[in-house]
Amino acid sequence: MTKNKLDCLNCGVCCFIPYLSGTKFKGIEIGKDGWCVHYDKEEKCTIYSKRPMICRKYVSGSPNCIELRKCYLNKIEKE
Repeated sequence: MTKNKLDCLNCGVCCFIPYLSGTKFKGIEIGKDGWCVHYDKEEKCTIYSKRPMICRKYVSGSPNCIELRKCYLNKIEKE
């Protein structure tokens, strides 16, 4: 596990969903690059205070979160 704080505002890996590229899914739109259209690499979630319910229900630090971080965090930090 990375030493980065498990905080949606400091991470963003859950905003990268390549298998949904170019689609809308439960209130979020995924760009053709696999990133939520509201994700900015510098600012992270640009709609955090108004994010859809699926994002609000996502549990930071959950097994799914940890797995995403293992798979994608290095890729994201290198971009």
